[in-house]
Amino acid sequence: MEKSDELISVIIPVYNVEAYLERCIESIRAQSYLNLDIILVDDGSTDKCGEICDAFAKEDNRIQVFHKKNGGLSDARNFGICHAKGEYIVFLDSDDFVLKDYIGHLYLLIKHFGSDIAVSCAKKVYSIENNPNNEEFYLEKSLVFSSEEALEDMLYRENIPIYACAKMYKRFLFLDVQFPKGELFEDISTTYRLFHCARSVVFNPISDYYYVQRQASIVNSGYSSAKMVQIYNTEKIVEFAKQYYPNIIDAAKSKCFITALNYYRTIPAGKIFTKDRQYTKEVIKKYRAAVFADKRNKKLIRALAFFSFFSLEPLRLCGKAYQYLLEKEIIKARKPI
Repeated sequence: MEKSDELISVIIPVYNVEAYLERCIESIRAQSYLNLDIILVDDGSTDKCGEICDAFAKEDNRIQVFHKKNGGLSDARNFGICHAKGEYIVFLDSDDFVLKDYIGHLYLLIKHFGSDIAVSCAKKVYSIENNPNNEEFYLEKSLVFSSEEALEDMLYRENIPIYACAKMYKRFLFLDVQFPKGELFEDISTTYRLFHCARSVVFNPISDYYYVQRQASIVNSGYSSAKMVQIYNTEKIVEFAKQYYPNIIDAAKSKCFITALNYYRTIPAGKIFTKDRQYTKEVIKKYRAAVFADKRNKKLIRALAFFSFFSLEPLRLCGKAYQYLLEKEIIKARKPI
């Protein structure tokens, strides 16, 4: 792909991932779309990440490096947005990597369909893959959604994932939206508001973003009560839908239900997390009838809602078994669940 006049900013927050960082940065440097503003935000790393970032900046004049006091992923992303020069913004986590046409595909989607956000698929990687498989990109497989349709699709977990990566955004969307500083799972409280601001969202099923599942990452680390914010924020989405999109309230309830159910299986036994377990049970009970009655839901989700009327313990064990099979790559989940 030839160099375009339009500059695209790629924001990469960096924190203590020296084993993964070089592959991440090299995957962006190797993009077929050349006109990039690559922003590396060293968020107070205590390993060699800062040195790695500086070394790459000396090799590539497209790279800007900022060293700052640790403020968390949201703060680093917001910092990157403030320093971005492009009219389009892409986020890449520093332990992930992308295929060479990733940026070009997202840009083509936005330009061809006139959308404000372009979305592709992220492939979860549980083991190191040195030679990822390239997929053919077919423009005709794209789906264009209105804001409401995109939100509904995301909340039903049909095509569009809720995380901030594997997406390209027009910069104006961040004029009134920021990532919440100091909050885990910041994507949940941000992505739906960005979709709300967008005139349309285009999705293509190509998997060209590789989402590395590290045990030390926030998502895969041990349970803490701070992670309950994910349930609280999905409940906020239900209230948001009531106010702005009453036609998709059932989709929001579905997202809240499955989020609570997923957390129920991870909360450890014992008195220390009794309140978390009880709150999670209350959320499951609050929405299970609506989820079971909603024919738009996946059959699996409706079945889980049905069995939750009888006992949650078997569902906890099934959830753990399902996660184990995913991690061992015995089964694969192509779409969000």
